[in-house]
Amino acid sequence: MHQVALIDGLALQWLRQAPPLTAEQARRHLHRIVETELRLRLTGD
Repeated sequence: MHQVALIDGLALQWLRQAPPLTAEQARRHLHRIVETELRLRLTGD
């Protein structure tokens, strides 16, 4: 469930722009979250 909190936090930061966050930066963070989750699930860690 911590992934949902990270995504929610990114969305709030992007909407409030405090600190500034571009859509591209948010997208990169989301990609890293997804990649990490998939890697963890595949390796069983």
